[in-house]
Amino acid sequence: MIGVISVVIAGIITGNHVLLLAPVVYLAGLRSRDVGLVAYLIFALYAGGRLPPTDLYTYDGLVTSLVFSGSMVLLLDDSLRGKTKPGRLELLVLPLMLLGVLVPEAFIAGVVFYFARGFRVDVRVAAILVTASAIFFLLRNYLGGLGSAPDQVAVLAGFSMFLAVLTMLRGNLKKVDSFRWK
Repeated sequence: MIGVISVVIAGIITGNHVLLLAPVVYLAGLRSRDVGLVAYLIFALYAGGRLPPTDLYTYDGLVTSLVFSGSMVLLLDDSLRGKTKPGRLELLVLPLMLLGVLVPEAFIAGVVFYFARGFRVDVRVAAILVTASAIFFLLRNYLGGLGSAPDQVAVLAGFSMFLAVLTMLRGNLKKVDSFRWK
């Protein structure tokens, strides 16, 4: 349930009022996991397109991107789990996220705390995050400035596709019955 709440709060923080429709995606996920995934995909693409292009090398752009992406990952987690009762961890981070309406950094701190406590973070995940950060640090002279948002999206998309292909080749994907016709 924290994903729905976080996306609504992120909509208030970023001024993207499309994010206030997150409960519809969550309810679709409760009805059917497959319908929820399709609804999430459509919602994420549309909501992401409604955000103004920002430079990740500016403070405001980075905060906006982290607020949006963190909340969307939490919404995906909620849609996949289909859990309706909030847990203790969710109730613990909720005040930080609500404080994010006044101080967006508090929202990011709440999301990071939730990720650190709620998800299994191991060396591989840390290595991926450090590698992505290092790539953006090394390319800061080429990816910063006017017109740089599309370049930054291209680098992130390329890195994400590389990780997806690497994960598939290593064969550590969990087999799940999705989109099976009965």
